[in-house]
Amino acid sequence: MRAETLSFLYRLLLAHFLADFPLQPNELYEFKTRSFWGSALHGAIFGAIALGLVYPGGPMVCGAVLALTVLHILIDHAKARFFLRRGSEGLASFLLDQAAHIGAIIVASLLVPPGTLSPLRDFA
Repeated sequence: MRAETLSFLYRLLLAHFLADFPLQPNELYEFKTRSFWGSALHGAIFGAIALGLVYPGGPMVCGAVLALTVLHILIDHAKARFFLRRGSEGLASFLLDQAAHIGAIIVASLLVPPGTLSPLRDFA
């Protein structure tokens, strides 16, 4: 894997972990459980952090971040709908959620052509 691709991957993972843990207070987590708009707000936080970390990325990079933001929202909404609202939250649902997010980030990192990531090299 090229250095630019790894840099992109690491930045997206950092955005994910920041949005999912320290920047998701209990109130936002509960809002996510009750409403699609909670998932949308949480996803927007992820997207904003990711855009900030990959700036200046160009159209391909921004498109990948936008796609990941939409996926982040859909994954969290699905988790809320199928696990949290039914009271079946547990380690399995947490691990499935994290695997879906991380898997999407890895795929996005591999799909963005390395030449479009070159500006990220200078940001290190």
